[in-house]
Amino acid sequence: MSEFKSWDEAAYVWVTRLCAQAESRVMPHFDPARVRDEAADIAFNPSIMHGTSKQQLFVCFDELGSWALQNLDNDTIEGIAKLLVYKQRRYGCANILRFGFQGIVIRMSDKVERILQQQYRQDVDDEDPFVDLVGYAVIAHMVNDQSFTLPLLEDQ
Repeated sequence: MSEFKSWDEAAYVWVTRLCAQAESRVMPHFDPARVRDEAADIAFNPSIMHGTSKQQLFVCFDELGSWALQNLDNDTIEGIAKLLVYKQRRYGCANILRFGFQGIVIRMSDKVERILQQQYRQDVDDEDPFVDLVGYAVIAHMVNDQSFTLPLLEDQ
């Protein structure tokens, strides 16, 4: 059972926790492709839901989310949380719950690849994949603590 009363509250708390982690992490030689690949190896291993594999998967989620936060300019905790609520209103729960952690890993992998391509090509994008990467790290925690299926505040 979740410790939160609404989806909005859980998202805000998880964004706050991830921001605190990002502030305390030193990541000078971070390799997002390696971490993405490690997450995929873990997520597609049948023993994911047991012990250290699941813990290591969340280390990968947190590292990717922290790296993304460190690459964002002026996005605030409130701004990221509001965007997550907006997207939750549009998508609902089924798209994430259908594929669970494996689906989250695939979505995060897509964002990492998009970021790496942007950096390689020196492109500017109309969307910020760093924000989406933070969002998926937050969503992973919400799925894990069962707050992802809570109603949005406006629906209560």
